[in-house]
Amino acid sequence: MKIKKYIAANIQEGKNRIFEELGENAVILSVRSIPNSDNIDDMLVEIIAAIEPNANSNKSPLKYNSDSIITNAPEQFPAIDETDNIQHQFNRLFNEVDQLKSQIYELTEIIRFKNISALSPNARKLYKILLDSGISENMSLNTIIRLNINDTNINIREIVRDAGKILLERINFGDVIEKKEKQQIIGFIGSNGSGKTTSLIKLAIICKLVFEGNVLIISADNIKIGGADQLQSYASITSIPYRAVENNEELLEIIKNEKSYNYIFIDSAGAPQHNIELQNEANNILSGVNFDHKYLVIQSNLSKTSAKSTLNSFKKWKPSSIILSKIDETTHYGEIIEALSTAMIPISYFSSGYTIPDDIEQAERKMLMELFLPELQYDNNKDSALESHLIKEIILENKKIENNKSEDNKIENLTNEPKKED
Repeated sequence: MKIKKYIAANIQEGKNRIFEELGENAVILSVRSIPNSDNIDDMLVEIIAAIEPNANSNKSPLKYNSDSIITNAPEQFPAIDETDNIQHQFNRLFNEVDQLKSQIYELTEIIRFKNISALSPNARKLYKILLDSGISENMSLNTIIRLNINDTNINIREIVRDAGKILLERINFGDVIEKKEKQQIIGFIGSNGSGKTTSLIKLAIICKLVFEGNVLIISADNIKIGGADQLQSYASITSIPYRAVENNEELLEIIKNEKSYNYIFIDSAGAPQHNIELQNEANNILSGVNFDHKYLVIQSNLSKTSAKSTLNSFKKWKPSSIILSKIDETTHYGEIIEALSTAMIPISYFSSGYTIPDDIEQAERKMLMELFLPELQYDNNKDSALESHLIKEIILENKKIENNKSEDNKIENLTNEPKKED
């Protein structure tokens, strides 16, 4: 099946082009209005149409009937009555034009994807898979157009994988924290309830256990009452030094004086994204800090609209990359993926659950593809998408410590054994 997209000034012009190029057996899959990039006050029409390669020209065309647009329209425009007031005549004409516009819009909605059954079987399967994952109708259909699926494609798994590559092509993956000689300063920003504090603690423990580093945690939350209490409790439980600051001067002073720490983790206030004043106050306390990493923590269960709003509101904070949190709280990742594809901010980590530090892992393209397209899950004998190499390192490190303790005990026992007399 051949699928093609047309941009026209109006529906009739688009129909004419479609039937000239594809023939009268062409199927109109969708119609929608789009802004004109050359004139912001003007609108264009986007029409997606399809045709079978061996369509029988004798078949009756499978297309919508344009006559139905005016089925419920007035029988005729009113004749100009010279006795009427001219302004009254214009008002009547404008009202009836508005009625026609409304009827055209309603018809457009009715026929939207009405003929999706005309797609090839594999294209229909893919379309349903993408919709189930949360991908929008328009992006799903555009992905199918780019794949140019036909009946010779019999492996739906390969088709889904190719679709996933297209959908993730604009998403990049950022750097993660590594063991280095120089001091590293890592900041965490995000909305209230995004999982910011939990993500910070998970990575701080990894830096302490895996990288054997000296870690300092600083709370720069001077907005929320009791906002630093949870972080202080976590720091106390994990025996990680903790400081709290009220302003930018205190923060810069601590960073200047505490040179013995390999990693300094800074938690910011979770300011509401629509409160510009609090956003600026929370951002200003971090000014002048030379961050090695500044992570924006965002929930994966947000709608596309909410995710875009969050990403836009935190752009001025200049995050280096994203931690996608709460990936265990949704099964529909399509909306967050569409939002991230336009944000141009790389992803560094996936975070799930409340187990510290287990439920955090480095973000990878394969893993993200498997999350939102479960059809691509790998065999059980291979590493699963949610298996973290960081946790493996912790386990190995703990085993190494246990082995060292065991060896030390053996040496101590040998040392304490009474010497035999000659």
